[in-house]
Amino acid sequence: MKAKRVIILVLALALCGATAAYADDAYDYFRGRKVQVSVNGQLLKTNALLAVVDNEPKAYLPARDIADQLQAIVKWDEKTQTVHIIKPNVHIWLMYTHKDGSSRAFGKVEQGSKLDFQIFVQMDNIRTGIHGLRFEIVDPYNNVVYENEKTYNGRNDATEWLQVPVSMEFRYVGAYRVKMYMKDDPKGDYFLLSEKVFDSFSK
Repeated sequence: MKAKRVIILVLALALCGATAAYADDAYDYFRGRKVQVSVNGQLLKTNALLAVVDNEPKAYLPARDIADQLQAIVKWDEKTQTVHIIKPNVHIWLMYTHKDGSSRAFGKVEQGSKLDFQIFVQMDNIRTGIHGLRFEIVDPYNNVVYENEKTYNGRNDATEWLQVPVSMEFRYVGAYRVKMYMKDDPKGDYFLLSEKVFDSFSK
């Protein structure tokens, strides 16, 4: 039972990014060792614990770091002693309107151009209430050049459709990124759920 409590404590603290000292205690208690974890080629910031429990090797992973890499929501339920990782399906595409009124999707823009366009989003498999959505566009130098935030009342529809108008100038050559964040608690953190990359090319 003591071992179970140590694991739960490490997982709970992992949600708020305060695991360092307690994780070290867990490593010592289980006589385990720290191991690195890679998700889609990206190393997690926090090491995992590789230990032998009930004569079987097990890896205990930092839940918050895993969720961040998977672009998912993570939360701790104290009552049920459960870590929840929620991964909605999010699809983002970009559309602009021609002078003739027709619309088309795009994935490239010309450097120096000014463009009015729409961010279209379709979400499903949400499985939790929505209290806020935030959109950012980040330039090739990682500067946030556009922000938009929408507040919700915790609704949980099966499917959510969004259309976000944007007007901006593309000053630099390189990759721009559209990021969509969501929070399921009005006082909680935003979690990155999806990212769309498009390019700005030189004339």
